[in-house]
Amino acid sequence: MEMCTFIWSEYDRGFGNMNGEFWLGLGKIHELTYSRRYELHVILEDWDGVRAVARYSDFLVAGPEEGFMLRSLGNFSGSAGDSLRNHLGMKFTTFDVDNDERVQLIHPQPGFRDPFEVFCDQEYEGGGWIVVQNRYDGSVHFYRGWNDYERGFGDLEGEMWLGLGKIHELTYSRRYELHVILEDWDGVRAIDRYSSFLVAGPEEGYMLRNLGNFSGSAGDSLTNYDLDMAEMAEERKERQKSTENSQIELLVRLLQQQNEHLTMKLQRLEDHYTNLTNVRQEQKEDSIISYFK
Repeated sequence: MEMCTFIWSEYDRGFGNMNGEFWLGLGKIHELTYSRRYELHVILEDWDGVRAVARYSDFLVAGPEEGFMLRSLGNFSGSAGDSLRNHLGMKFTTFDVDNDERVQLIHPQPGFRDPFEVFCDQEYEGGGWIVVQNRYDGSVHFYRGWNDYERGFGDLEGEMWLGLGKIHELTYSRRYELHVILEDWDGVRAIDRYSSFLVAGPEEGYMLRNLGNFSGSAGDSLTNYDLDMAEMAEERKERQKSTENSQIELLVRLLQQQNEHLTMKLQRLEDHYTNLTNVRQEQKEDSIISYFK
């Protein structure tokens, strides 16, 4: 089949030759998967004939009124790697009908809470990145207590903090990378990349468990804070006894320690590392964004 770009209506009704290369059609796939239970097998074969298979025990695609959202995959098995799980709750998208860069419903692995919404950026480095924190104009204040940081706050399509509980569930459901993006007022960007991002649960104070290997241009300011969050939580409780305005520099100290502007910001002061939740200043400071994938 010739390489060409198909539009939404063609993906909806299907295209190609059933005896050759083809796409069955979203409408038909929806009707089939809603008529009875189906498994999905994805078979990959390289030029040398080597095969890898990804198997999903329960495949369900919603109808057109929900943008043919991927509703269920069931359990995964196989040798190809689970590359579809992160698309659960996402709508189908084409170049002429973009359902990508918006709030999406995410399903953590079984054993965690019900599905919850996240903001997925489909432009940054190939798309599929979940925004953990976004801070850029001061419309949301980050000078908050433990409960707010645990459940999350702000507007998913604006300034926001996703929430420690959700970050823990996501990072324990599959492997994620963490990218911290800093941007100054002149539009100059610097990026920190961590190859593995893992945050423990509430019983361990949302400890930053793993960051993997570091690369990037902004400087590694998180590895020094690979500390026990439970201890920090206790310290915070003590501080609150003496001052009501005690800031829980929490940003998971993961994100914690003195930042300022961002989605995830890193100060350039030599005696500070990361504080993405500090009080915003109306002066030239660095700005940043945090993604994980």
